[in-house]
Amino acid sequence: MLLTGINFADHLPEQPQMMLTLSDEMMARGQENAIVYYRRATAYRKLGRFEDGLYEIDRAIDDLGPGDVLVHEQFTQERRSIILAQDLQKQIERNTQAVADSITAQVDERIAAASAQLEQRLDEASLRLAQRVDVAQEMVSSGLLKMVEILGLFVALVGFIAGSGAVVIKSHGLEERALSMLLVVGGSLVFFALLRLVTTVGRRRVRTER
Repeated sequence: MLLTGINFADHLPEQPQMMLTLSDEMMARGQENAIVYYRRATAYRKLGRFEDGLYEIDRAIDDLGPGDVLVHEQFTQERRSIILAQDLQKQIERNTQAVADSITAQVDERIAAASAQLEQRLDEASLRLAQRVDVAQEMVSSGLLKMVEILGLFVALVGFIAGSGAVVIKSHGLEERALSMLLVVGGSLVFFALLRLVTTVGRRRVRTER
């Protein structure tokens, strides 16, 4: 009677374990029968231990007499309940695994897409940086070349002025000195023309590279 009463106490959180504990005590005292096995099968079903429940309910059915039709039907119904609960749990596990696999696949796909986009952006940024470095190097090279050209022109001018001055100093006549001065002035004008040409070409080159 106590075992049956505990079976109806569904509000108790430890109801299945209480049924198993009481049935163990009864079996230890030799009070084994079909009802005890039946209650144990119910307790195992509620605990989700379906294989143990099937074992107990089969013992209960085997222990019944040949004339207990109603009790046999009740035990058979419990066995069907255990099998249905077992199948339901397996279906839930399969569905849970399928959902987990689907979510994992979606996450992996999104991570792969994000990684590809990030890699593409990094490649584009690296390409832009390399282009800017090349432009900067060209600008520096062009500036150095322009400085060398200007320095060369200055050296040539100094040499030209020095040579022209020597010619002017050594000139004896007025015409020779005038000719020498015209030569100095003409050389200076040519120098400034070349200097302007060099700077203009350098600026155009930098603008074109930009």
